[in-house]
Amino acid sequence: NPVLPMDFSDPDAIRVGEDYYLISSSFTYMPGVPVLHSKDLVHWERIGNCVERLPFDCYAQPAHGCGTWAPALRYHAGRFYAFIPLPDEGIFYTEATDPAGPWSALHCVKSASGWIDPCPLWDDDGSVYIYYAASDTRLHVASTTIDKLLDFAFNTPADPLRSVDCVKQRCALIDKNLEYLKSIGE
Repeated sequence: NPVLPMDFSDPDAIRVGEDYYLISSSFTYMPGVPVLHSKDLVHWERIGNCVERLPFDCYAQPAHGCGTWAPALRYHAGRFYAFIPLPDEGIFYTEATDPAGPWSALHCVKSASGWIDPCPLWDDDGSVYIYYAASDTRLHVASTTIDKLLDFAFNTPADPLRSVDCVKQRCALIDKNLEYLKSIGE
């Protein structure tokens, strides 16, 4: 039996206290980026949407292969943040104090084409980093403020150009991240 009763593509879930929240892609269907809530990871209720409309006229009608792809949900300093990539426009975010909404208007972090799958991380010193993929198939790491992506090629590994070498590279990056998490007691 499916846990979720319909298609919630590219889900990203977090735990805040005793509650779980999940967002997913909605592409060009609006209101979009649905927000779901659960107490047990089995029973889910849709409580809202992060985006009422996309700020581009081209999305007034559904457009196959466009819109919101693989958003990331985070909770930091009493606020919920949804980082939402639009592959043809860039990476955006919206924020709210209540995951049911209201959510702020979309803010552009970085205007870019082909950037997808953001994964934001707040460090203990307040620095924000975003791991993201790009149409060049590379995994990138960027330092950022909440309002603007800086150093957008920061720590980007060279592309080894062979699948087996790419997998080894990603495994090494995961091991490095696990070492970091252990060093901060996570």
